[in-house]
Amino acid sequence: MYNGEEPFSSFLKKYFSANKKFGSKDRKAISHSCYCYFRLGKAAKNLPIEERILAGLFMCSKEANEMLAAIKPEWNEKVLLPVSEKCSMLNAQC
Repeated sequence: MYNGEEPFSSFLKKYFSANKKFGSKDRKAISHSCYCYFRLGKAAKNLPIEERILAGLFMCSKEANEMLAAIKPEWNEKVLLPVSEKCSMLNAQC
């Protein structure tokens, strides 16, 4: 588990080296999801962690996303909305 003692990129590199089960596409999707979660900051802090990860993907996405399409298709259809409208949809302070 990431504890913030080292840069996240270094942590991910070590994690993926130790866990060879992830392919290139998986590594990219996981990394992107993590960075989107971090970019979310304190917005949508009322949501459970799983929802915050998806909210981060939704807020950062400017095109359709496979994970959103599978889990939250209603959000995936609205990724082109401005950030202010996305915040309103999530009832988040942005």
